[in-house]
Amino acid sequence: MNLKKYAILLSLLSVILAYTFNEINLAAMRKEGIALRKDQTVETNDDSSYLHFIENYIRFGSPYLSERELYSSIMRTPGYGLTYLMMAQIVGLSHALFYQKMLQLLLFGLSIYCLVFIAFALLKNKRWAIAVTAIYALLPFSMGFLYYTLTEGITPALLIFYAYFLMMTTTTNLPKRKAMLYFMASLVFAYLLLTRPVLGFMGLAFPFFLWRDYFSRKRPMIVIAAISGFGVVCISLLLGWQLRNYTLTGRYTEVQPVYQNENPGTFRKPHHAIWGLYKAWESKGSHFHETLVPLWERAIAGDTAMIHVQKVLEQTPTKAVEYFGKARLVDAFRMYQKASLAQRSYYDQSRIMPHQPLPIEDSVAQLFNEMASEYRKQFPLEYHLITPLKVFKNLVFHSNLSLYVFQHSWRGVVLMELLRWICFIIHASAFILCFLIVLIKTNIRYKALFGISIILYIFYLTYFQRGIEERYTLPILAFAILGAAFVLKQLLERFSKKSHNQG
Repeated sequence: MNLKKYAILLSLLSVILAYTFNEINLAAMRKEGIALRKDQTVETNDDSSYLHFIENYIRFGSPYLSERELYSSIMRTPGYGLTYLMMAQIVGLSHALFYQKMLQLLLFGLSIYCLVFIAFALLKNKRWAIAVTAIYALLPFSMGFLYYTLTEGITPALLIFYAYFLMMTTTTNLPKRKAMLYFMASLVFAYLLLTRPVLGFMGLAFPFFLWRDYFSRKRPMIVIAAISGFGVVCISLLLGWQLRNYTLTGRYTEVQPVYQNENPGTFRKPHHAIWGLYKAWESKGSHFHETLVPLWERAIAGDTAMIHVQKVLEQTPTKAVEYFGKARLVDAFRMYQKASLAQRSYYDQSRIMPHQPLPIEDSVAQLFNEMASEYRKQFPLEYHLITPLKVFKNLVFHSNLSLYVFQHSWRGVVLMELLRWICFIIHASAFILCFLIVLIKTNIRYKALFGISIILYIFYLTYFQRGIEERYTLPILAFAILGAAFVLKQLLERFSKKSHNQG
């Protein structure tokens, strides 16, 4: 059987398995009375921010119906929402969610087909390529978000398509075909950036591929022109989105401006400053929100009782409380209660707030920023090393089996626990081994795509962002597995060669 037939077979099997596991998962959730979105997809706190404005546009002709919604509409880049819009335009809004998950299944299957050829181009061995692709395609740790309306439903496939077009440039010497492959890679990457901008780290490999193909000592401007030209395509969609936001708000914004002065709610300047303090020791963003959000919810409702501050201190590490002193922390969080209460009229009436933070919000932010700076200086090892390592552990050392049936319905079943351990070992090992590709003497293009890009992405999440979720590894899981397989294959070949020479 040739490679193409294996690719088709793995693609079909992966779609069948993904459909089966996700349908079983939905059935289990229905049985347990867990809310689903229109009985079609798993509902989360984040998914409405991708769907709401599309539904507004379909029903009313505009993604936002008020000034507050205008500012909310720019908090997420629209890549994922556009796929939902396409489905709604084709089949109607009432059927859009069903076809959205079918689209995600289709993209998953197509990505498996492409992954076979990526693996073969990298590993130069048919058996290795098929085996490595099968690991990703058939184990359910790769298909857990296909029935979610989150970016993870499509970004793993988009990244694989991007890598496919890049890797295929190494298999041809025809200039026109090579240029077309680079153009396709840049188009896919442009849409990927519009869907999940943080995955832009994976674009690091692009110039290395271009450099290898277009560099000439006599005509160095060729590679500069190629990088510039394809680079413009890569950022075109995101740049267009930023220009659109500028016309709406009258100012340049961050790519995904979660914190906006105009939007009343939890995510305002004081929240950002408090997170700046807490991420010195907090390795789970969810735990931070479980600590702070109840305090804000009570305050915005008019309840600024001391007991709510006391609950926050009880969930704050003893080390931090002892260092700052209970009185200082109490005063700071009491001010935060007042700052939250100050936006109540705007929040209740769903009105936008002034373009500048309220004076008390500036005061609260300054207070917590000073505390954060002080803590970092006093405990540099904890801030710069220990906490990032904790975040890394949370990000990498898990099975990635996110479906409800894996976490609840089948918990404790022998076969389920065996599967969990298999996925855990592969997931953790892949992200450890792929880092070693930078130490192996090989093509810099492969190092950049399957090693350095992943390292930079992980470093950003663990050191700078910190408030991570386990699902953030899913888009790069296939890349990590490929990088790890390449390292393992190289080590085995060297060991075999060394043993042969000694014999």
